[in-house]
Amino acid sequence: MTGNRDTILARARLLFNELGLESVGVRELARDLGLSPGNVSYHFPRKQDLVEALMAEHGARNAAIIEELARAPRVVDLMETYRRIFEGQFEYRFLLRSIVQVVEQHPELDARYAATDGERRRALARAFTAMVGAELRADTDDAAIARIVGTCTVVARFWASEMRLSFQATPVERVIDHYLAIIAHAISPVATGGTRRSLAPYLDLVLGPSTRS
Repeated sequence: MTGNRDTILARARLLFNELGLESVGVRELARDLGLSPGNVSYHFPRKQDLVEALMAEHGARNAAIIEELARAPRVVDLMETYRRIFEGQFEYRFLLRSIVQVVEQHPELDARYAATDGERRRALARAFTAMVGAELRADTDDAAIARIVGTCTVVARFWASEMRLSFQATPVERVIDHYLAIIAHAISPVATGGTRRSLAPYLDLVLGPSTRS
């Protein structure tokens, strides 16, 4: 069997998701694909090259959705954009679960991730600022927006790790609802009356303390 780049990447993503980043290297991936290690290393000489390629793939898929998030005219639009972000992240959940380890081991990825993170935080803050007076109360200040952005960032960055620890037995759609509810609760205190009504369907979706089997 011969392996092309896309086939190797697709299988690596699935194995990383299933077994964890630490448990799969070039040799294990080659064995799973029925290839020689040299066939895989022709495209990806190091495991880091696989990780970088998958990070780039995920980033490219996410870029357009992130742009929509930054331009969301209403809070309910922002919520549904986050749903799409979480669905896409689940397909690359090994990255979310291993991101601290990845950036600590690879300084060049650390710098790239930090730049992207800062850009997205600023874009999200601008989106919420633009909603003040319409979707958010007129007295919503920069500190309140910073708290909401912080909550959104933490949820988006670590929800897949908490899912693995606390909600592994729960369908992913239900888990995503749970984290959308957390974001909705962060926004609700500064929301206008109409926005609170649009958030109402999200607010009761929080899961109990644990559904782990």
